Amino acid sequence: MVSILLSLEREGAAYGATAFIYVFQLFYGVGWLPVPWFYPAEINTTRVRTKMQAIASGWNWMAVFAVVKITPTAFGHLHLPVLVSQILTE
Repeated sequence: MVSILLSLEREGAAYGATAFIYVFQLFYGVGWLPVPWFYPAEINTTRVRTKMQAIASGWNWMAVFAVVKITPTAFGHLHLPVLVSQILTE
């Protein structure tokens, strides 16, 4: 993306895109999203590390899938309380 913006002579947009990529990576690394990926690899022995990583990845996928499927229905039925709870828990 940055190279495309630079080739179109939009230097400000390229710098902005680069800055926001760094900001995203900063908050991604600080937040809870990478925990299921790093935690099993660090606490398990080499013998069971791959199995535990697979289980953690599966649970992470199922949790994201549940949130994606439940959130639109919840927003349609509960409106403000769900929105406030989503904001407070994230």
